[in-house]
Amino acid sequence: MGYSAGRSRSHKRKSADAELLNLRQAPGQLGVVLLALAFFAFVMGGGGSRYALANLLVQIAALGAMAFAIPHFRKSLGDMPRGLRLLVVCSFLLPLLQIVPLPPALWQALPGRDLVAESLELIGQSAAWFPLSVDYGRTLVAMASLVPVLAILLLYPWGKEGAAEAALLLIVVLGWLNFAFGALQLFAPQNALNPYPVRDGGRLYGFFANHNSSGLFFVIALCAAIGAARSSLATPALRPFFWGSGAIFALGAVLTNSRSSTALLLLPLALAGWIGWNKLARFGGKVRMAVAAAAVVSLGGMALLFTQNSRLGATASRFATLEDHRPEIWTDSLVSIERFFPFGSGLGTFRDVFPVDESLEYVLAGQAGRAHNDYMEIAIEAGIFGLLLVAAWGLWLAIKVFAARNNKHWPVVQAAAIGFLCIAAQSLIDYPLRNQAMLCIAGLLIAVMVGREPAKRDRNAT
Repeated sequence: MGYSAGRSRSHKRKSADAELLNLRQAPGQLGVVLLALAFFAFVMGGGGSRYALANLLVQIAALGAMAFAIPHFRKSLGDMPRGLRLLVVCSFLLPLLQIVPLPPALWQALPGRDLVAESLELIGQSAAWFPLSVDYGRTLVAMASLVPVLAILLLYPWGKEGAAEAALLLIVVLGWLNFAFGALQLFAPQNALNPYPVRDGGRLYGFFANHNSSGLFFVIALCAAIGAARSSLATPALRPFFWGSGAIFALGAVLTNSRSSTALLLLPLALAGWIGWNKLARFGGKVRMAVAAAAVVSLGGMALLFTQNSRLGATASRFATLEDHRPEIWTDSLVSIERFFPFGSGLGTFRDVFPVDESLEYVLAGQAGRAHNDYMEIAIEAGIFGLLLVAAWGLWLAIKVFAARNNKHWPVVQAAAIGFLCIAAQSLIDYPLRNQAMLCIAGLLIAVMVGREPAKRDRNAT
């Protein structure tokens, strides 16, 4: 009996060691350079366009990272899915064409260029060549912002087994990093630990300047935790860690006081509920209903805690009034879209052109730097061509995700797809992809969604 017990303990110890080794080896599937770039972009790139120096450092780091890939550049491009290569090229080609100088007869005939033409005429430059963009410097900066996500896609080990799981694990680790840093911020006096100036204290910002971006990242990290919990990384010892991480990330999203991010929690939580419901199928209908009733009671208790706690209650109170200036900005944005349609004013130029169409009754104390709807902003800046490019990205990704539904790696792809869907949804009322950190996270999600070779999965898998 003693020998048997000793052998059992030895077996458990070896199993635990193997699980730990598996967890340690997972990040290595992505490569040291990609990991370093992702961490640097996350820590330094969450400020948005106002923080040019930090963005420049991220872009320089991305160029340096791509320099390591030069010996394998042809292989990296060859391994990347053909459709993705085409979409990436088009994404760079759009701003590049917008900064090409055009003869005066051509650019002056473009919609919305009357004020530019009149301004140049005042200084005797009416015959000068001018690009499609009304501010080629801003458009060049917008194009440069795509460099880090290009580096992520080039450095990603396409087709390598375990890479997608490693990408989700990376997002989970970044989620913990953001939560830990944000928690310290909440207890620091006078926002001393916030890397960017904040308008409203008491919110969990983490490494982001915008609480909506921080909240959205926690939602994405929750999706990644759910995907990791259903992947090959999810050994019996590690599965509770991933589900526990998901609970922490849900709490983090609420602590950002972001209404959109809190609402978007419904998507990954619905996925988690569906997974649990399917897992309970083998126990019969009565057990299912009992667990469902317990879940409802637990949710009710959490809702009560939500309202009683001052920090959590701050998020609940924000739902009491949904009035803000977004509808007014959207109304005026429609006028700007019509003014510059179908070619647009140039990527990155919203701040320059929007004041022309801002209604006097809607004028704010501060300048509206964004449309608070990325699709409208793209329509203003890139016209029909930008909207077609967005539609092409969405359609291609939807086709790839749909094709992977019978893939044995479907749980991982599904988690990434829901995370990306949350980005697309928040883009209706905000601008989540206007910072380098979220662009790189979106690049990782894209790689997870489309970087798998078709492989049939077990029909009984959930």
